[in-house]
Amino acid sequence: MINTTHQPPPPRPQDAFFEQHGVKLGFMSAFVKAAVDALKRVPAVNAVIEGDEIVYRDFYDVSIAVATPKGLVVPVLRDADKLNFAEVEKVCWGGRERGGGGMCLYEKERGGGGGRGRVIGAFGV
Repeated sequence: MINTTHQPPPPRPQDAFFEQHGVKLGFMSAFVKAAVDALKRVPAVNAVIEGDEIVYRDFYDVSIAVATPKGLVVPVLRDADKLNFAEVEKVCWGGRERGGGGMCLYEKERGGGGGRGRVIGAFGV
């Protein structure tokens, strides 16, 4: 015999994440965490050349290009190794909302860094 009572579908992890943090869980947070892990495993990738010396950085700042109607907003996630998934997603979604106004607020909020650029082909210009 078939049970004909309707049962609601089980809650999705995406919905629970949104309810708890107020932002959708996307792929960007996983990409940022993977990039930071790679930088930790291969320190030469995070190094810079100053004169004749190689300087190995002990911090992990990651820039993310976030598409907005007026162009790209490129926030810098300072100390990305210390951010959780929700914090990374908030930066990405916040960039989309703020970028619509044509102004990058990350420089003011984070005390430097960040910026805005345009990728002409991506926006049909």
